[in-house]
Amino acid sequence: MNNLKIGIIVAALGLAAVITYLTHGEQPIADDLSNEKSVWMCSECKAITKLSEREVESECRKLKDSPPLICEKCTLQKLYQVITCPICGTYFFGAEVPGSPGECPKCKPDAVPPPEQEDESSPTYRPQSEVRLGGVGMRSKRPALS
Repeated sequence: MNNLKIGIIVAALGLAAVITYLTHGEQPIADDLSNEKSVWMCSECKAITKLSEREVESECRKLKDSPPLICEKCTLQKLYQVITCPICGTYFFGAEVPGSPGECPKCKPDAVPPPEQEDESSPTYRPQSEVRLGGVGMRSKRPALS
């Protein structure tokens, strides 16, 4: 009878250990998204907002896309992260923002935006052809010859 009680107790402790391991065995993944906020500005209405990495990630998931995000003030999808000029502290857009030179407008007022890149909707766009390299199945993209 005592052996039966000991067996039941050992089995119960073993079951408790298994349940504990299954429910708490995995440590939660550390949330590596910073709570520090970055500055964002709308290229349309110039509204400035600060967003944490978590908020940016959440907005990107809602849009199922990467920035630009939607501006809360004008509701257009033209909210970009800005750069702070290390000399004068002015906020400005990087060169990835259409129409922006990517340089501080106060320190370099003569900066010119890079030329717009052609896209598929442009009438002069030519699709790229794929070229097999050495018959190995590797592919390289190169512009089609005119």
